[in-house]
Amino acid sequence: FQVWDNKKKSRLIESILLRIPLPVFYFVEDEEGRLTVVDGLQRLTAITEFMNNKLKLTNLEYLDCCEEKKYSEESAKLEDKYFRRFNTTQISVNIIDPQSPPKVKYDIFRRLNTGGMQLNQQEIRNCLASATLRNTLNEMIQLPAFKKATGNMSNLRMQAAELALRYIFFKNFMNMLFLLFAISNTSIK
Repeated sequence: FQVWDNKKKSRLIESILLRIPLPVFYFVEDEEGRLTVVDGLQRLTAITEFMNNKLKLTNLEYLDCCEEKKYSEESAKLEDKYFRRFNTTQISVNIIDPQSPPKVKYDIFRRLNTGGMQLNQQEIRNCLASATLRNTLNEMIQLPAFKKATGNMSNLRMQAAELALRYIFFKNFMNMLFLLFAISNTSIK
């Protein structure tokens, strides 16, 4: 059954066209060798619909040139570069052995399909930040002065790191304003 709307499906296809690796798919194999999707059904459905020209890309975030395009309909075919990228995308699959006990199969499904937590903005920034910035933030939040000023704020979900980053931004912004003020006062005289 389908959970994803066309926007979400289109964004998945856009990710593939941008060469963003897909998360691993999980299948369970039965005694006859038939495979059942445990995790990745919505992704597989989106890919299949796109390949069968049942999905027209809409609401893309980055690839305006692919907006309203289908996989191979000649009048709306993707540019060759993106067509090749899509066709050469690697898909990683883990197959759960048919001899695995049913409880293990259930636990794998439960773990993959429940309790997922979306990253907050600071967690995303942390993933993309340089090692130098991450180290600086970690050092700052360990300082006794920082702990005292923030009431020993927790860094659970990176709240303390976000506050330290805001401090750095604010301090740099104030220094820039001070510099601009000093330059404008000097040029007036």
